[in-house]
Amino acid sequence: MAMTGFMNDGELEDALSALDKARQPTVLVVDDISDNLELIVDIFEEEPWTVVTAQNARTAWDIVKQDPPDLVLLDIQMPDVDGHELCRAMKQHPFAAEIPVIFLTAERLSSGDVVAGLELGADDYICKPFDKAELCARVRNALRRHSVGT
Repeated sequence: MAMTGFMNDGELEDALSALDKARQPTVLVVDDISDNLELIVDIFEEEPWTVVTAQNARTAWDIVKQDPPDLVLLDIQMPDVDGHELCRAMKQHPFAAEIPVIFLTAERLSSGDVVAGLELGADDYICKPFDKAELCARVRNALRRHSVGT
């Protein structure tokens, strides 16, 4: 016997799907090379994350201010404003300071580069080329450490 005033099966499915999407963490991927962005979006396709991309630090900063992501995967070498500057800016503002940042970069001249990135407040530092499974595991771990469901 169906009760009136309650959702039908289709409405319930839609509501549950919307709720699941609402719980999905958002990962902002920032890289000035569109092929790199496409590659990472493809890698994350099977993950329970919403992926947003930006091709420069200024666009990324606008995204962080308007709709803060749950994690930022950040290239270092970019024109105009580099990844270090964006990370520094994020860590200085209360609305963005707690967002985990993972540097994903081809730039590693020495262990000092990694130390510098971590001292800026980054949670991790991954060098290109990277292993896909390792990248996903590191993102999952950072989201878990910051209490964002995955």
